[in-house]
Amino acid sequence: MQVVLRFRDLTALSIPQPNPGAGVLSLSPLGDVIYVPGAGAGNTTICNTIPVNNVTKNIGGNIICETNITDLNPIGFVGINNINPNDALDVNNLPGSTGDIDINNPFNRYEINDDPILWHKGVIDNLFIGVGAGQLTPTGPSGNDNVVIGHDAYSNMPMAAANIKNVIIGAHAADNFSFGGVNDVVYIGYKAGASADGLNNTFVGCQAGMNNAPGADENVFIGWHTGMNSSGVHNTFMGNLSGMNNFGSNNTFIGIGSGMNANGFSHSSLGAGSGPGVAGINNTTALGENATTMVSNSVILGDNACNTGIGLSANPTGPLNKLEINTTPGSPYFGSPNGSSGLKFRNMNSGNTPIANPGNGVLGLDGLGNVIYVNAAAGGGGGIGNYCNGAPNPLIGHYEVPMNNFRYYFPGQGVINTAQQENIVSVGYNCNQIPPAHFSVLEAQTGGPTVQTYAGHFKNDNQSQVGLIT
Repeated sequence: MQVVLRFRDLTALSIPQPNPGAGVLSLSPLGDVIYVPGAGAGNTTICNTIPVNNVTKNIGGNIICETNITDLNPIGFVGINNINPNDALDVNNLPGSTGDIDINNPFNRYEINDDPILWHKGVIDNLFIGVGAGQLTPTGPSGNDNVVIGHDAYSNMPMAAANIKNVIIGAHAADNFSFGGVNDVVYIGYKAGASADGLNNTFVGCQAGMNNAPGADENVFIGWHTGMNSSGVHNTFMGNLSGMNNFGSNNTFIGIGSGMNANGFSHSSLGAGSGPGVAGINNTTALGENATTMVSNSVILGDNACNTGIGLSANPTGPLNKLEINTTPGSPYFGSPNGSSGLKFRNMNSGNTPIANPGNGVLGLDGLGNVIYVNAAAGGGGGIGNYCNGAPNPLIGHYEVPMNNFRYYFPGQGVINTAQQENIVSVGYNCNQIPPAHFSVLEAQTGGPTVQTYAGHFKNDNQSQVGLIT
């Protein structure tokens, strides 16, 4: 091809102007420059066939050209108000143009392959991002201040009332609400809150809170499948599978699998697999892995393999029994040679009246401080004998009371007559017998020797003093 005509100040880079006429310049078969009917701006070719989805122009009823960037295959960069685009679509802000891309009809949305990916459905306070996000939610009552991100998130929702102030992130999250009027919820994760209902809920995790029952409000579920298939209000579940299949309120379960299949109210569980072990109990606390409560109003520390220590923080041996107490400065009797237990009873003290010992022993301590059950006679100080008609607590050896230069008193003056006998000391009488005097001795041997038996004997070996006993 030989160039015979050239314009120095008009090139392919010049900005095209509107065509004031109806034609354009072309060439005849002989190479003459001729004026022919024009197709206006765009990429113009003679149309031998009608391309599908292409824009065509008709002149005199005849299709003579096509104008479509798909003719430039492969397509490079396309610029709008930009002669040097560097992206597939590069929009520039020039005088008279905002540089914005505005979609008004028919759905106020951006699409990829005819699927909506970005829109607000006519409510400017809403933002839906993702194929199918909020797609089947009616525009009218759908509410405002909602942020929805994810494929089919917040869709298939029959609205009974407006939904407002919700944050939904994740494919199919909040999909298939059963009722409308779902407000102030945060659902994050695949199918988080799907087929669930309730107000003021926060579900974070794959399928967290999925199938949450209607009326289950103000719950916080964090973790994979956490709180799935649950009902109730004011529950807090943290950890994969925690609170799954829970039916109750005011429960707190923390740890993988904690509170699974629980049924009740006011439970607190901390540790993997911890929580109520049976349905229908309430107000329990389980602390530690696999700690399990079986009755209402109970606290369980650890599973059956655990020991519990108080005052043993950072102790290298830890507790050596099911419960071990170590006293510290500030504890009563701390540092005393008599020892310090660290144990106190609020409603039992030395001023209370003792009851009859139902057994044969009392609690004592071994050399390591372990509480053990010892024979009452060896316990000293009130560990001898028993109340009348109580369990016998006999001596198991000879017993003495060394005086150590002290006195031994039996104080008290009571009434003694035929109707009343008080403050009596007796020897030889049974519990059901009534001694006749303040100090009474009974000698009533049978079947044995009867010669030289005595009911009482007093001897004074101090020759310097002679006393008379009456």
